Amino acid sequence: MSVATITPLVPATLRAATYLRISLDATGEELGVARQRQALSGIATSRGWAAAVELSDNDLSAAGKIRRPGFERLLRLMETGQVDVVLAYAFDRIARNSRDAVRFLEAAKAARVRVVLANGGELDLDSPMGMFVAELMGNVAKLEITTKGARQKLANAQRAERGIAPVTKRLFGFTRDKAAHVPAEADAVRAAFDRVLAGGSVRGIIGELNGAGLFTPLPDLDENGLVKGTGKPPERGGKPWTAGKVHGLLRNPQYAGFRVYDGQERPGTWEPIVDPEKWRAVQRILDDPDRFHGKPLARRWVGGGLYLCGPCADEGITSVVVCTSRSRTAGPVRIYKCTRKAHMSLKAEPVDALVRAVVCKRLREPDAADLLVDDTRPDTAALRTEAESLRVRIRGLGDLVEDGSMSPGEYKERKARLTQKLAEAEAGMQDFDRSPLLAGLVHADDVHAAFDALGLDQQRAVIDVLFTVTLRPAGGGRRAFDSSWVEFTPKA
Repeated sequence: MSVATITPLVPATLRAATYLRISLDATGEELGVARQRQALSGIATSRGWAAAVELSDNDLSAAGKIRRPGFERLLRLMETGQVDVVLAYAFDRIARNSRDAVRFLEAAKAARVRVVLANGGELDLDSPMGMFVAELMGNVAKLEITTKGARQKLANAQRAERGIAPVTKRLFGFTRDKAAHVPAEADAVRAAFDRVLAGGSVRGIIGELNGAGLFTPLPDLDENGLVKGTGKPPERGGKPWTAGKVHGLLRNPQYAGFRVYDGQERPGTWEPIVDPEKWRAVQRILDDPDRFHGKPLARRWVGGGLYLCGPCADEGITSVVVCTSRSRTAGPVRIYKCTRKAHMSLKAEPVDALVRAVVCKRLREPDAADLLVDDTRPDTAALRTEAESLRVRIRGLGDLVEDGSMSPGEYKERKARLTQKLAEAEAGMQDFDRSPLLAGLVHADDVHAAFDALGLDQQRAVIDVLFTVTLRPAGGGRRAFDSSWVEFTPKA
């Protein structure tokens, strides 16, 4: 009598896939995942299941549309029959949105995979009640997300009302809690704002930051360069700056000491890195529709795209000139010509020489320091009076030393104190649109040399803040350059 051999319908040892997930790992130490692993390994061991694979999505939420590599691989393992059991801490660790919940439950049911939860027991997906319980768990998790979102929105509004900084990753220039500045980064932030005000480009800021090795924020580090509280080397951040990241830095109101919530500005409780007026001045520059946003072109002549065409202006049309090359017997000559019509062209070199001379003359005039002052501020008159009084007192110190009323040591100490007060008064009335651009020129011993030392973008910005330059046709025939062909309309 023969005995039939019965093949078991399931493997003698079930293959268990362990799925671990924590949506927010604030320390980077994966402690939440470690707790889940410990609980689930005990279940597998007690039931004699073989640990086929462990899948982990650390610091990835299951609530939104972020792709979770571990979850996607779990679905593929079930669909291809490579696992018999899925172990998870709770159902909301697997899915917290309806789409992923349905995908998981359909894959598990089709593959006849057992779903065992450390916090929820085993789900029998072959029975209507089991499917109901599983779907109910997913809906409860979805309700929890919605409720948590409403609570978070209320908490954010309360934080904004109280001037507390948003809870985000560390902002470049600040410690994570914004209780202090990171000195090297804060200096780089100030330099970035000053560069924009001085007519510089975002590309230039990128080069300065990356060239100095000041990359995007790392976690808060201790004096040994290790992550505070963990003693481990940083693993995140530290990436080179890009145009988008620099624009984000320049646009962020937190650097000026306030935040925007629900369309309204809220003063913050942290120390700003840049003056609010300076931040707003940069916003006006970035908002300028005429600001060039494409790939920057190398320029050798300052007037292209800056000087205006006179005949077009007479027609009520604002049209800038371009700098092109014209062939001559002695070689090519650079000329400025209108972009609309062939009704005006002038040699670029004498035009630029005249513009340079007029700009430098304006910066050498006795009242040039007034270019740095914002006369629209209500306290400017008082600050101007205070500054002049301080200058008189500083000049008078020398007489006190000469007549013996003051020792050289006292002179040095008192002059330093008065000079500091003078600097504070001048800073209080400065024009944040013009001062960063013009201060170095106004106070220079040699204005021409200082102007020539600027980059072309900065020279263009200086010209643009002082004058509207309009070019007029030279008329027929060959003629020597005439300064009347270049008109200067003061802006300041």
